[in-house]
Amino acid sequence: MNQSRSVSEMPPAMLISAVYDGQSRVVVLKFYEPVSQGIILWEDNTGHKPYCYSKLDLDELDSFNERDDVLEIKTVQRRDLLEDREITVSKITTVDPLAI
Repeated sequence: MNQSRSVSEMPPAMLISAVYDGQSRVVVLKFYEPVSQGIILWEDNTGHKPYCYSKLDLDELDSFNERDDVLEIKTVQRRDLLEDREITVSKITTVDPLAI
């Protein structure tokens, strides 16, 4: 029996999809719970803000600072796995993933 229900806590389950609800501005994770054979929907309640990294310098991203959907742009260190070294990148945080 498949039924969808929203929960704040849930038993062990398998993640089957993740979607962004643009109206609610939250990510919704869909899990399969094998004991009940049901579907559980989990809406993000953590306040997480989507972000991406760019190799462009902060001054090259100045035009993004004028956008209402961009919350923050800052310089951070990350590991370049292809070159196996630390690099400096710009982290762009937005109000929702549609802005990226």
